[in-house]
Amino acid sequence: MNHRSASPSNGHVLKWPDSSTTQWNRGLLGMLLAAMVILSLPFLYLSFLVGSGLFLLIQGDIGIEDYMLGNGPVWVAIARLVAVGLGAGWWLLMFKPLLARKPQKPASQLVKKMGQGDLFEVISTICQLTGAPIPAEVRVNCDMAVRVSLTAGLWSFPTQKTTLTIGLPLVVSGSANEFVGTLANEIGRYPRSLYGRLAHLVSIVNNWLSWVALNLDSWETALASAEGAKIKKLSTLIKVWRGFVWVSQRPIWIVMWVARLASIRAVRRLVLNGDRCEALLIGSEVTVQSLQKIPHFRSAWRQAIKNVQIGLATGRLPDNFPQSVARQAASTEATSNSINEWEVGSLFVPSASVRGKVLSKLGLAPCFEKVGSGGALFSDVTELCRQATQLHYQEDLHLRMNQFRLVAADEAVDQKQKHEAMVPVNRYFKGLLHPLRALCGEGGGNASSPSPTGGLDAYRRAISDGLKWIEKRGDQMRVNLREWQSSWQRVRDLEMAHAFALAGLPMDSHQYGVVRHDAELYREEIKRQELVCECSADPLLVDEGRLESRFAASLGLLWETPADKIPEGLAILRESLPALADLYQTLGGRLAAMRGLITLAGAFDSLGTRFGVEDTESGQFLAVRFLLPRLMHNTQQLVRGLDRVPCPATIVNGGPHLAHHLLGSLTAERMALVFADWTRCNPQAIGIREASLVSEVVAPMMDRFMALYHQTFAALASAAELS
Repeated sequence: MNHRSASPSNGHVLKWPDSSTTQWNRGLLGMLLAAMVILSLPFLYLSFLVGSGLFLLIQGDIGIEDYMLGNGPVWVAIARLVAVGLGAGWWLLMFKPLLARKPQKPASQLVKKMGQGDLFEVISTICQLTGAPIPAEVRVNCDMAVRVSLTAGLWSFPTQKTTLTIGLPLVVSGSANEFVGTLANEIGRYPRSLYGRLAHLVSIVNNWLSWVALNLDSWETALASAEGAKIKKLSTLIKVWRGFVWVSQRPIWIVMWVARLASIRAVRRLVLNGDRCEALLIGSEVTVQSLQKIPHFRSAWRQAIKNVQIGLATGRLPDNFPQSVARQAASTEATSNSINEWEVGSLFVPSASVRGKVLSKLGLAPCFEKVGSGGALFSDVTELCRQATQLHYQEDLHLRMNQFRLVAADEAVDQKQKHEAMVPVNRYFKGLLHPLRALCGEGGGNASSPSPTGGLDAYRRAISDGLKWIEKRGDQMRVNLREWQSSWQRVRDLEMAHAFALAGLPMDSHQYGVVRHDAELYREEIKRQELVCECSADPLLVDEGRLESRFAASLGLLWETPADKIPEGLAILRESLPALADLYQTLGGRLAAMRGLITLAGAFDSLGTRFGVEDTESGQFLAVRFLLPRLMHNTQQLVRGLDRVPCPATIVNGGPHLAHHLLGSLTAERMALVFADWTRCNPQAIGIREASLVSEVVAPMMDRFMALYHQTFAALASAAELS
C-alpha cells in the first residue's frame, strides 16, 4: 500500500506510519488458501449430490430388474426398492440449501453526498489512507453495526463495487472519534487489491453457508414446535420425520464447518487488520475504549428492541429508535454480561481483551480528532434517524403506522424502570400506584414517618382496613388512575408536537386531536389537558390517602415491634427505616417537578440537540430556545435545597450531599449553567454550546433521581410487605 495523505474536515494532514506498508502482504497467502478451500466446497457438495443421485438411480434400476425377473429372493428386491425410496427422499431434502430463500436484509435508506458532505469527506479520507475503494453507495439503517459489502454480491467481485451500510444507533451512541474509528476499522479491512476481493469472497461464502445450514424454513419451525402433540402415534411420526430431516442436513452442516475452520486464521487476521487501521487513525487508546463500549452499546440496542416490543402492546413506539438506543446506553450502567463479553470472543473474532492487548502494544497516537457525538458528521441526523425508524417499522416489522402513536425516545427508558425497579411497590400496592406519583408530598400526608404512638393493635387494624378498602375500592381507583395517566401522557405528547411545530418538523396533528399542525393550537390543547389532568388527580389524592394509611401502619408496626420478636434480617432493615423514610419524603415531594421535567425533556431531546444542531437561525433552534429556559427552571426546582440534604450511606461515592449525587461531577461551566437565573434569560443569547451542555447534564440527572427514588420506595415497600 502506498503512502498517502489526505485532509479531513478538521484540516489536519494525515499519514500512515511507515510500518503500515506490509500489513496486507502478511495476510494475502492465508486469505488465498482460505478462498480456494471454501470455493471448492460448494462444488464438492454438488458432486456429492450428483454421485449419490447416480448411485440411487443404479440401485433402483437393479431392484426393479431383480423384482421383475425374479433374480434372488423377492423380499431382497423389495427391501432394496424401499431403501432406494427413502434414499431418494433424503437426496431431495439435500437440495433444500440450494433452494433456500435469501435472508431479509434490514431496511436501509440511501444517503447522498450532496446533503452529507462532511460524512463523505471522512469516508474519502479513510479510503485514501487504507487504499480501499470509495463506496459506490452509502446507506443507513437501524442496526448496531457498520458493514462494507459488495453491491451486487459476487457479480461485483471483478470491479469491487461496494456498499457501505451505517447503523445509526451506533452513530448517535458513541463519540465522533469512535464512529470514525469504526468506519476505518470496517473500510480498512477491504483494500482495493486481490486481498480485499478475496476477503469479500470468504465473507460472502461463509455467511451463505451459515444461512443455509442453520436457518429453519417455516415448515421446519412448525415441525420443531410440534412436540406437544396429543396423539402418541402422531408424536412418534413427527419425531421420526424430524430426525430424517436433521440427517439430510448434516452434509451441508459439515461443509459449513469445514469452510469456517479453513478460514479462521484469515478472518481473524482480517479483524486485527481492521483494528490496526482504526488505531492508526484515532490512536490505540481510543480504539481500546471503543472496543470496551461496543458490548454495552449492543446490550442497549437489544434492550431498546425489547422496549419497542413493549410499545407494540401499548400502541406507543419511539419516534426515533437510534436515539432511544443512545438514551438507553447513557442511562444504564454496563451489565455484567456486556462486561464479560470483553473476555469472550467467537470463532472468527478474537476477544476484545486480546485485541486490546495487541493495540496497546502498538501504542499508536491519534492523527484525527473531532469533538462531539458521531451524529456531528451528519447533516440533520435527527431527521435522518426518524426516517430510518419509520422505514424500520414499516419494512422490517411490517407495521401500519396509523395504528401506533409515535412518542419521545426517552419514554422507553421510563417503561423499563417501571417494569423492573417498581416490582415490590406494584406487588404491595396491588398495582394501584403510578411510579411517578408519591404518597407523601402530593397527597399531603406523611407516610414515610410512622408514628410511634399508634400502638401495635391500632396498626394491625389500619392494615386490615386498608386491605378491605383495596378490595372494595381498588377497581374504581384503577379507572381514576388510568384517566389521570392518559391526561398526563397526552400533555407529554402535545408538548413534543408543539416543539415539532415550532421547529417546522412534520407531524400528524390529527393524532393529537388538533385540526392542523400549528404551535398555537397545540399550546391551547396543552392548557386544556393540564386542566383535565389536575381535575382527574383530585379523586386520586383521596384514594392515595387510604393507601398511605396502610403503608404508614405497616411501617409503624415494624418500627414499634420489639427487636427480640422479629427476625434478625428484618431487624437490620428496621434500623434503616428513618433514613429511608426521610429520603423518600424528600424525593417524593419533588415528583411533580420531575413530571414536568420529563415532559419538557422528552420534547427537548426529540429535537436531537445533542447530536448536532448547527444552525441557530433554524426553526429547530427556535424550539430549543423556547424549551431550554423552562427545562432548566424545572431542573432547578428539582435540585434546590438538596445541597443541604446529606447523601445516604447506601450510595457509594455519592458525594457530600444529595445534589452532588444527582448532578454528578460537573465542570464549572456546567454548574454555572444549572444554577443560572433562567427567568431573566434572553432566549436569543442561547447558543449551540448551551443547548448541547443541557442535553448532557439533564438526562443523567433525571436517571439518577428516578433510580434513587425507585430504590428507596422499593426498599420501604418490601419492609412494609414483610411486616
